[in-house]
Amino acid sequence: MIDISLRNKILILFLSLIVISSITTIAAVLLATNNSVEQQAQDKLKVGLRVFEQIMDIRANQLFESAEVLTADFGFKAAVLDKDEQTLISVLENHGARIDADLMMLASLDGKLLASTEATTQETKSFPFTDLLSEARKEGGLMKTVMLNGKAYQMLMLQVNAPVPVAWAVIGFLIDRNLANQLKELTNLEVSFTAIYRDSQTLNISTLPLDKNHSSMTKEAWQRILWDDNEYLALLSPLVDGGYYQVNTILSTSLDEAFARFSPLKIQILSISGIALLISVIMGFFIARNVTRPVNTLVTAAQRISSGDYSEQIATGQYKYNEIGKLASSFDRMQHEIADREEKILYQAYHDALTGLANRSSAQHHVEEHLKHHQQVEQSFALVCINLQKFKQVNDTFGYQIGDQLLQAFAQKLEEISPPECTPARLGGDEFLLVLNDINEDTLSDELETVLDALNTNYCIASLEIPVSVRLGASIYPEHGFRTDQLLRRADIALNAAKAKELSASIYEQGSEEKHLHQIRLVDDLKIAISEDQLTMFYQPKVDLHQKRVTQVESLIRWFHPELGFIAPDEFIGLAEQSGLMPSLSRWVIRNVLNDCMDWKSQGFELVMAVNISAYDLAHDDLPDYVFGLLKELKLKPDDLILEVTESAVMQDPKQALMILTRFREQGIKLAIDDYGTGYSSLSQLKSLPVDELKIDMSFVLKLDQNKDDQAIVQSTIEMGHCLGLNIVAEGVESRESWALLEGYGCDKLQGYYISKPQNSANFIQWFKDYDVVNEYSQELS
Repeated sequence: MIDISLRNKILILFLSLIVISSITTIAAVLLATNNSVEQQAQDKLKVGLRVFEQIMDIRANQLFESAEVLTADFGFKAAVLDKDEQTLISVLENHGARIDADLMMLASLDGKLLASTEATTQETKSFPFTDLLSEARKEGGLMKTVMLNGKAYQMLMLQVNAPVPVAWAVIGFLIDRNLANQLKELTNLEVSFTAIYRDSQTLNISTLPLDKNHSSMTKEAWQRILWDDNEYLALLSPLVDGGYYQVNTILSTSLDEAFARFSPLKIQILSISGIALLISVIMGFFIARNVTRPVNTLVTAAQRISSGDYSEQIATGQYKYNEIGKLASSFDRMQHEIADREEKILYQAYHDALTGLANRSSAQHHVEEHLKHHQQVEQSFALVCINLQKFKQVNDTFGYQIGDQLLQAFAQKLEEISPPECTPARLGGDEFLLVLNDINEDTLSDELETVLDALNTNYCIASLEIPVSVRLGASIYPEHGFRTDQLLRRADIALNAAKAKELSASIYEQGSEEKHLHQIRLVDDLKIAISEDQLTMFYQPKVDLHQKRVTQVESLIRWFHPELGFIAPDEFIGLAEQSGLMPSLSRWVIRNVLNDCMDWKSQGFELVMAVNISAYDLAHDDLPDYVFGLLKELKLKPDDLILEVTESAVMQDPKQALMILTRFREQGIKLAIDDYGTGYSSLSQLKSLPVDELKIDMSFVLKLDQNKDDQAIVQSTIEMGHCLGLNIVAEGVESRESWALLEGYGCDKLQGYYISKPQNSANFIQWFKDYDVVNEYSQELS
């Protein structure tokens, strides 16, 4: 047995411990470093993917807003109806140039190409996206990534309504190297776009110095790949999988470069370990105590960094100027640089680019935090949705630059009035969100008034004084909900209620959501009912007291829902006006009424058809052209139709209404003022309108034989109307006594349930055949 001294035993034991400790420490640091590098690479790719999705959403919103502007343009609609290809191409090119669109097309509803800025399709005259039309019709439009001539486009397909759908407008942004470079500048990642068409790669765009065919990549999200002898970590995200073609986005970052940054650190660690082993013979304990402790600190720091925590500074202490200190300083600089880069990327992902306010995603997160806090302290708070009224008019009048500056000034004002602990947000367009703490139903109304006073003011933009007025909709936690999505939705419902009732502010009322969902369903079903002819026309006769026969009928629309049963006109007509369906509904009514008129004429029944039109119809300049074209198509005369419009509809925009009514009158179509006496027009306004008839509202006629005041009003109205040269119609005749009084006053026509209730076309014709006014006079009152 070899005799080893205690000193040597202690030295050998200590050296063994030093060797084992050094190896373990180095392995731990290297493992933590490698894990940190890979974790950082994955986090970097995830953040990059979120930024890319934000960019695609922004481009999608730009496409939608641009498409709405294009399809709403009157000149463009006229060009579509005229099918003037050169004009259409010119409009598409001009509009595309304004928004930097790479693809502009117009196709007919059946998929025939009408115009295109893309050379190949313009030459072949073929519309390349006919296979998407059915999906677009079903959805009312389509946003999708598509392939065309070996290029990928982010494309929006939207209907052109004039006012019924007449064509499909297609607008697209090219997915190209510019987009890849833009994303690379934002994320410092390598970006590639690939497309596989029938198992053959047709598109390969990459920011890498050496383009590589990506067709060999699998559909796995995370992959390690070798490009040009460098190892990369890649994240594959499919943009579209169309069956026979697939477009992918590949974000990648070099693992070699990431690991290379740590090479000096690895060399330093090995050097330090070697020096420690040489000196350990003399100063073993000192080296063990002073090297292991800081190395362990670095291991902890590396693990903390790999978990995404960059907030704690790495302390160097007494080792500030040696190798361990340099290593710690390098780690510290690395974590600060990573934190700064990630902070910039996250800021862009969670803030509105124009105003700097929190965006919708960030707002939802802040509301979640409010919910957690207020659940603990058992306090309430309110969410207030804010809408800038008539903001579109600012854009239309002063331009989008002034509109953007107004939004920025408004956002600044919103930040000034927000509580310090609450973050205001821009939800999109001209809608914002404000959070108010310690609010209940008793104090909310006063707080909303304070907000209105602060926001309803003039904003000085580029030497312009622009007045701003807002509408508010509010919901309260916990009275109106316990979830973020529920509170936001109900605040939005309250805002819609404020718009519908023309109020400055509205607080959510219990049961409004169910009513809102019911109304949404009715609007959706009404679209279908109009397009599929599920509505029915009823007719109520008007008796001409001079000719002693029925000469006119009033057309009344009815909706018998297949599931909900009868829907009252007062309910669905109001929804049609609010949802923009009124023009389509009115045109459906006019066409069906005139079709019935033509059918009755073929049977020998000559009756004038009265149709009601609303204020929304008078706002469309093309309504007269539509009616004139329909009369010509059905070979009917202008005097076969009389249009009835209420006083209130005329007074919403008297100048516009007078212009439209004058065009109808000039073409020989008779006009009537409906529900006279319930509006607020003056006699001077009445005499300026080009009308032929005055219909006394039924509220004055229903109990005419019993109410002396009604008799005085009706008699004076008839005399006044005759003095103005108007025929007078009394609606709401319920008795023979009222008939006799009206005839005695000189009324020209009568309408009401005493004569006949409204009936469908077939029943009305049968009633008309059997009805004889002379019988009324054979039953003279005693």
